[in-house]
Amino acid sequence: SSTVAQTVAVAISMFSEAEVILADLDQQTGTVALNFDAVDARTLTDVLRRRSPIDDVLMERLFVPVNERLKLLLVEPSFENAPHLAAPALNAIISLADRRGRQLLFDMPSVWDSRTRKTLAQADHVVISAGAAVGGRLTAQKALEGLGGGRGASRDVTLVLNKYRSQRGNAVPDRAFAEMLGLGADQVVRVPADAALFNH
Repeated sequence: SSTVAQTVAVAISMFSEAEVILADLDQQTGTVALNFDAVDARTLTDVLRRRSPIDDVLMERLFVPVNERLKLLLVEPSFENAPHLAAPALNAIISLADRRGRQLLFDMPSVWDSRTRKTLAQADHVVISAGAAVGGRLTAQKALEGLGGGRGASRDVTLVLNKYRSQRGNAVPDRAFAEMLGLGADQVVRVPADAALFNH
């Protein structure tokens, strides 16, 4: 979920020495700019509309600093936009992060298609967020199957059980949830349904 991606980006920037880029790839319903109060910032969408050449200098100008280590790369969400960034723009983001040794996190769109799979195939680690219920298990299972290559059984996937223990009736025990998806116990993170926790 966007909440997980954005929270993890902030946490990495605060508790490690790494420089972090949080890139919003959801061109239709992205929330990064809104949640970080950066709605007036220049966006990658502006550049793509003008068909400007994308290079490292331009990318650096687009970054919106949040703290000493965290920078945002924003889009201007609209249903008139294509659901995905153009491949050259995506490749430029990945290449820049690789060359500069930065941690790169993607806030992914909810659209699942061949472009999504190609993007995730380049990731070092994939995080899937789901509710600990039957519907969430099916969603997570489809996501793992869509990744292909047996990533569910590998060590580069983490499952976040969101609003843990808030589901009733159709709840799936977390151990059974992990076993059904071929994940080890250390690949599952539980986030309780605790509103007060997120107010700190």
